Amino acid sequence: MNAKVVLIGEGTIGKTSLAYRLVEDRYVVRDRTHGMNVWRLDLPLPPDTTLEREALLWDLAGQEDYRLIHQLFLEDTA
Repeated sequence: MNAKVVLIGEGTIGKTSLAYRLVEDRYVVRDRTHGMNVWRLDLPLPPDTTLEREALLWDLAGQEDYRLIHQLFLEDTA
């Protein structure tokens, strides 16, 4: 079982800083993201030996030049 969590929005609003807080529990100020970043997101769930679970956190660049390719990364995302 896997999940894709996507951070999407305008550039320089703090999506990458939010991602660092969720993944590494620290605040990081970054300049604009170019392209995308993907991190494994640890789930606060008890271990389950019968079910493999994974969540990936996708941080997509907010600049208008990247918006056309966002659709490729948003496929199968609800």
